[in-house]
Amino acid sequence: MIAMILNPIDQHYEKQKEPYYSTLHFLRKFILKNNTEITEAFKYGTPFFIYKKKNLAYLWIDKKSKNAYIGFPNGKLVEHKALYAEDKKYVKKYFVNPNEDININEINALITAFVVALDSL
Repeated sequence: MIAMILNPIDQHYEKQKEPYYSTLHFLRKFILKNNTEITEAFKYGTPFFIYKKKNLAYLWIDKKSKNAYIGFPNGKLVEHKALYAEDKKYVKKYFVNPNEDININEINALITAFVVALDSL
């Protein structure tokens, strides 16, 4: 029997428990399909989405709220009512409750806004 060796990105997602596993997998696929120039890299111990060699976003689980979120390291570039800065200077978060429907229109708008903002740098 041949064991399949997963890359660090796939390992990160595979170790998640439900309902986070399904939520993070969906968000991963959705973000990657948003723009052909978005790729993945493993940085700072987590998968990052890269747009034209710039950090676009990452996925994480908030320990306090127990929600998944899309973190935008260049959060200062986009203002949106659904983004939370909390105590971070640059990072903004978009929270996703893994037990509710995902607002794909809002996520699509955010990804598009950040891509446009990164293009302007």
